[in-house]
Amino acid sequence: MTNTNDIHANVMLVELRISQWTARKMDKRVSNKVAAESHVDEAVGNYYKSLLDPAVLKQIKQHINETRTQYYTMTLPWADDGPRVLSAEMYFEFMEKMSNAREKFEQLVNSFLTDYPYHREEAKRFLGELFNDDDYPEPLALAHKFGFNLNVRPLPHSNDFRCDIGSEEIDKIRRDIEAQTQATLENTMRAAFNRIMDVAVRYADRLGKDDNVFRDSMVENARELVDIMPKLNITNDPELARLTDKVRDKLANHEPDALRTNMTVRRETAAAAKNIASDIENIFGGAA
Repeated sequence: MTNTNDIHANVMLVELRISQWTARKMDKRVSNKVAAESHVDEAVGNYYKSLLDPAVLKQIKQHINETRTQYYTMTLPWADDGPRVLSAEMYFEFMEKMSNAREKFEQLVNSFLTDYPYHREEAKRFLGELFNDDDYPEPLALAHKFGFNLNVRPLPHSNDFRCDIGSEEIDKIRRDIEAQTQATLENTMRAAFNRIMDVAVRYADRLGKDDNVFRDSMVENARELVDIMPKLNITNDPELARLTDKVRDKLANHEPDALRTNMTVRRETAAAAKNIASDIENIFGGAA
């Protein structure tokens, strides 16, 4: 159990929202034609067309995916599809990366918007008879379909709840808030253990047989994990710290080539990975 009064000074909630134009639209005419030719009801299926050559928006989509990956890597879950937990220790590094990501996003979007009239003209060739000028938003409306928003706010605190409903009822609600915060925080920390579990299971699986193939990224991911995990250990959990050290010393410490050519090192590392996974299962009384 963690004292939730202490945690408020160490963490905050962040929420990243990135929007983009999909450049896809359902073509009712084609959908109805296919349904008629197939002798089925129109509700059976729909035909969606790309309004532009997919390569046009590829860089923007790729950058958004990379930014979201970075966002998830540097934070822990707090609410389903909602805000995530960011440690105070990680704050400046995180904000710098998000600021750089926003700047690049805006550059890519502005470049696309500048070339949009050309891309729309090219779509006539790209789509042929499927082209419909009404499918394309005007430049100003299109610009509003792209957005990069990062919201930072404090962790909910029971003392922040104030309402004129009587002290007894307020105390009850505050206790409920504390209990909810505690339960959510425990799930958040479990997600941190799950990251270690994922690495350990991957090592055990790929190194479990002498002829199994693995990529260098397996080791790179383990090293990235042990570098960032101390900043994700927002409750200073000693077991999480111990397991992080174990991953560093027993798994990430070995070079990929050594794990491929030295069977003794390979088998010892696989055994260590299984041991780490077992430790996490024991902590949670089952699979994490």
